[in-house]
Amino acid sequence: MLKKHLLYDGLNKRSYFIINDNILFWHQTLFSIYSMSNVYKKQIGGDHYQSMEIQPSEFINKNNLPFAEGNAIKYLCRHKQKGQKQDLEKAIHYCQMAIDRDYPKDFLEEAEKEKKELEESYKESRRQTEERKSTEWVKGYNKWKKNK
Repeated sequence: MLKKHLLYDGLNKRSYFIINDNILFWHQTLFSIYSMSNVYKKQIGGDHYQSMEIQPSEFINKNNLPFAEGNAIKYLCRHKQKGQKQDLEKAIHYCQMAIDRDYPKDFLEEAEKEKKELEESYKESRRQTEERKSTEWVKGYNKWKKNK
C-alpha cells in the first residue's frame, strides 16, 4: 500500500508517494519521478560527505529532523574531514538552540533569580551611598571647623 505524504514548498502543498527510494510527485495529472538515491550521491562543494555510509542530509531528510538537530548532526559527522574543533563547537551551539527552543527555562525561577540579584545590587548601592555620606560629612565638618 502506498502512503501519501504532503510536502509544502512555500507556495503549494504537493502530494507525493515513496516507492523503492524514489519519490513520485503528483502535479495536476502527471507524476514526476525524483530519485532520492541519486541526489544523495552528488555533493556540491567538497567531498567531506562522500566517504560516509549515509550522508547526513539523507538521514536528516528521511527522519524529518528540525533545522537545529539537522545542523548538529551535519557538523558532528564532518568535523574530522572539514572544520575540526569549530565544527564540534557549531554542533554544540545547534544543540543549545534545540534545548532553548524545546525546553525553555522556567519563567518564575528566572524571575526569582533576577529579583534576588537586583535586591543584592540595591543593598550594595545603599551601603556604598551611606559610606560615602559618612565620609563626606566628616570632611565637611573638618572643613567648617578649620574655617571657623
